[in-house]
Amino acid sequence: MSALVGYARPHWRVLLLSLVLALPASVSGLVQPKFAQEILHRLDDGAGVIAPVALLAAFLVAAALLTGLNAWLRQRTSERVVRQVRRGLAHRLIRLRGAELDRRVPGDLIARVTSDSTLLKSAATEGLIMTVNGVLTFAGALFMMATLDARLLGVTLLVLTLVGVVITVILPGRVTSNLDPAPLPRRRV
Repeated sequence: MSALVGYARPHWRVLLLSLVLALPASVSGLVQPKFAQEILHRLDDGAGVIAPVALLAAFLVAAALLTGLNAWLRQRTSERVVRQVRRGLAHRLIRLRGAELDRRVPGDLIARVTSDSTLLKSAATEGLIMTVNGVLTFAGALFMMATLDARLLGVTLLVLTLVGVVITVILPGRVTSNLDPAPLPRRRV
């Protein structure tokens, strides 16, 4: 984990900016049902809907722009982290002794450099931002449900609790066993 943070650390400003952009985009997505509710109430009352429709459109456009800019920043940063990791791994591979290289399956080291560094891309940058944003968006969604319809909130919390219990009962052994890395096969000489 510390190595992962080490690779992401030089990019902390961009990651923070990405999080700052993700939050208003999420808020914009969360307030859209409130505007839709207002539009429906105005239609029911026979009042004008131009102002709430314009606000809803503005929130939709703002959310799309912020989400697009956020995705571009995260992707650019992710690719920079991958380049940094691959550079470091390539330097280490160059320094390996011949005997160590002979013990490995041909192509195994190159496959590890390419695939493992690509997995790091998701974990080092995107995973961090998306986790924080997901937690805050979830809390905001619960708040919006509570303000729109308390019954909806109750049903949602009940379903989430049931799903959590089912996952906890069914998956505990399977999740940990899939995380254990398989030993590398040795090449016969």
